[in-house]
Amino acid sequence: EADTNRLLGEVYYRLDDLSSARTYLQKALDAQRNAPEILNNLGLIATQMADLSGAEQYMLELTARYPGLSFPFANLGYLYRLQGKPDDAIAAYKKALAMESSFADVHYNLGLLYFDTDLSGMAGQQRFKAAIESLNRYRDLRRTDMSPKENEQLSKYIQEARRMIEMLNEREQEERRESQEEA
Repeated sequence: EADTNRLLGEVYYRLDDLSSARTYLQKALDAQRNAPEILNNLGLIATQMADLSGAEQYMLELTARYPGLSFPFANLGYLYRLQGKPDDAIAAYKKALAMESSFADVHYNLGLLYFDTDLSGMAGQQRFKAAIESLNRYRDLRRTDMSPKENEQLSKYIQEARRMIEMLNEREQEERRESQEEA
């Protein structure tokens, strides 16, 4: 019965019937507790249904029960990013990368997080440098799989991050000059 419910859940997911997919996958999980992929799929479905607290519960259970798997931490990082919890997202992404340093999608999501988010304790230049590093790592890992359009978009992010570093450096130099003139 657990396999039937899991398969039905996957079929409904592919049909974009998230509510039915979640119902059947939950039944499958209730019958078969040792199933990380079911917990993961439930967390992803809850995320797509905008049930972020439910998604967080699934992901936290998944990471607690299977701490040696990288993908739950990657998905938890993405969820925290959606919830506006950048420090938690970075911690989860870094755990995923500690287990699987070639996890390209984590490098990409981490790069976007650094690019888009003001982070406490991280200066702008440092943040944009981290974004460039993560996005370049993603590119290195996915180079042969990327379409020209994806590569172009990635280049735009990297160029914009470099521009922001230059702008922040110029502002910092200007502020130093002004403070020296006042002294």
